[in-house]
Amino acid sequence: MQAFNYLFNIGGDFSVKMEGMSEAMGNFNASINATQNGIGKLTQTFATFNLASDIVGKINNVFSGITEAGSAAELQLMNLKTLFGGNAEAAEAMYERISEYGKVTPYDKAGLIEAQRTMMSFGIEGEKAFETLKQIGDIAMGDSGKMQSLALAFAQMSSTGKLTGQDLMQMVNAGFNPLQEISKQTGKSVADLKKDMEKGAISVGMVEAAFRSATSEGGLFHNAIAEASETTAGKMEIEKPSRNAGKNVWW
Repeated sequence: MQAFNYLFNIGGDFSVKMEGMSEAMGNFNASINATQNGIGKLTQTFATFNLASDIVGKINNVFSGITEAGSAAELQLMNLKTLFGGNAEAAEAMYERISEYGKVTPYDKAGLIEAQRTMMSFGIEGEKAFETLKQIGDIAMGDSGKMQSLALAFAQMSSTGKLTGQDLMQMVNAGFNPLQEISKQTGKSVADLKKDMEKGAISVGMVEAAFRSATSEGGLFHNAIAEASETTAGKMEIEKPSRNAGKNVWW
């Protein structure tokens, strides 16, 4: 009781003591609120920093993609220029044509240029190689692996001047048997045509005609790549961000 009297009864200032306690509690609450506000602001700052870091990271990725795409494009163009005998104008024109073709088909530009380069490396003239490339694009129906295989087989055949068993097998494995088209045109059976091939009698011109026939109006592969491009898989391939590096920024 003495302790109680000492605390609350000296000078009758109990109410004054209580007011002091209330003020102290108020100051304490204010400090707590200030601390909470400070933590909230700090949290917001970190959140903003993380968002900014994320955006900066994505921007860096975009610019990295642009740089890589630019380096690849420069190398592709240089390769074409070499194959065109140093003719920069012809190389750039072909590069643009291949790029435009790649935009409306499931084939990526790099793959198309590689196929074009393969055929030109075997001595096929640039314009002819590109026209054949489009025929091959129809026959492969959007399959890049088959496109490359057909381009190589066609190039190898062109370099020897005749169709060989190896070239035929490679074309058949990629989904196209030129002997069947030649059979339609000549009336000869495929079996007889194989015998002709073994004798070296199936010329490059006959196979070229088979490619044209198969992809022209009425042919089995006529407009096949256009139809493949309209499929869900084809559209997804065409719209891949990686195919358009440097053109669009996504975040």
